[in-house]
Amino acid sequence: MPSVTNKGGHISQNNNAANYAGVDEAKATQTVANTATWVVTLNNVPTIANFTPGQALVYNSKGTNNHNADNMLTVTSVNGPCKYTCTGNWPMNI
Repeated sequence: MPSVTNKGGHISQNNNAANYAGVDEAKATQTVANTATWVVTLNNVPTIANFTPGQALVYNSKGTNNHNADNMLTVTSVNGPCKYTCTGNWPMNI
């Protein structure tokens, strides 16, 4: 698997864009077919509440309103206040 790390962007709840955070990096740790496991490290805690397992998120790798850079992720585990393991598409829209 090629090593892929994307720096920057922002992430929000799929159904609550007001709950968002800046992203330090999103790193693919493994891939199977068109799905990857992503470790997402945030710059800060989300604005309203921490993300929880099973929650659908939208990661915009450019940090803009350009929806071509949107990626759907699902939280699989919480690794700390600003670090999450998620599943999502492979390759990522960047």
